[in-house]
Amino acid sequence: MKKVIIFTSGAAGGQASITDALTKELSTNYTVTSISFFYELLAPLDIAHRNNAEGMYNWIALKKWNWFINNVFYNLAMHYYSLRRKKILSIIREYLIKEKPTALISVIPFVNNEILHVSKELNIPFLLFSADLDPEIYLFNIKNPNYSHFYLGLPFFDESFKTLLAKHQIPQHQVLTTGYPVRTDFLKPKNKKQIKKRFSIPHNKPIILVLLGSQGTQTLPALIKQIYQISTPAHVVICTGKAEHLAKKINKIIVPPHISSQIIGYTHHIADLMAVADLFVTKSGSVSVAEALYMHLPMLLDATSEVLLWEQFNHEFIRKNHLGSSAHSFEEIIPEIEGLLLDRRNLPLLRSNMKLLEKKNGSLQVKRIIDQITATHPITRLKQVIFA
Repeated sequence: MKKVIIFTSGAAGGQASITDALTKELSTNYTVTSISFFYELLAPLDIAHRNNAEGMYNWIALKKWNWFINNVFYNLAMHYYSLRRKKILSIIREYLIKEKPTALISVIPFVNNEILHVSKELNIPFLLFSADLDPEIYLFNIKNPNYSHFYLGLPFFDESFKTLLAKHQIPQHQVLTTGYPVRTDFLKPKNKKQIKKRFSIPHNKPIILVLLGSQGTQTLPALIKQIYQISTPAHVVICTGKAEHLAKKINKIIVPPHISSQIIGYTHHIADLMAVADLFVTKSGSVSVAEALYMHLPMLLDATSEVLLWEQFNHEFIRKNHLGSSAHSFEEIIPEIEGLLLDRRNLPLLRSNMKLLEKKNGSLQVKRIIDQITATHPITRLKQVIFA
């Protein structure tokens, strides 16, 4: 059976989620191997990678020290991986020669120029998929790739990308709009009445779903305090994920009579909860945004702390496409939510805009691309190319 390798990361839930979705789709026709590039493959590089630098990144992200990630981590990472380029090339080359993949997929940032260099050298078709709506950090150091078996996959296309792609001199026919590889649960029809009954969710109130990631963040209780101050009657479903300590803090917050709420810990039923929600209050991670888009669920994105550089585009994307809004301070949360809930025309209009946005089955599209690459290699153009 043909073999596909996916370079992924454990430092971001989005990349893990995409890897899982792609693996399930590709496994019907291929042997799929996914490897944590920074933690597993680069372990010989230095002591930081051997001692799980990804885990340290996750800890910093949970603290919402985004200013540190944007101003220190981001610049250090780009500088460091550029300095260690020769060693990284050697590690990639040795691994790919040993594994002999038919095709290669990367869903990670920073090091794709090195991956591209080795895949071209070994004549391995390479699909770089941007796990974020904004592909900029995935294209770091890539310019005029000059490899006909290299392709860039984008979840959605935006006019602003034309300038970015021209800057990196990537040929138009090697850029593909695939849709986002969300889990199949987000693509299935839902019985809303049954879901509300199963989770004991009331039928007579607007439903606000709150989720700041499967690990939660320290600011979740403060955000819930603000939501409880809205004057509009509503039911708030709070997903705390694995953060049991946050659930205990939230349980101590006084809930006013016109608000009802419930806390749900780690669950595999987020798609069901999105199906019955009227508004989604969430962080600006690309997976959360994409899942809401596929469920036609209007969003209020949390921008109460500095937004990660690669997530800033997500706020702009939902704003200019009229898919939701952003709260840039805790004081903005109340008027933003009430503005969306009080006028009955607002949420239906946002849902209508979401339905107009083209949303392909990303996992299936990626599989079709890999099918063509492996069946017709060498190839000069894919039939599924969509370049706006």
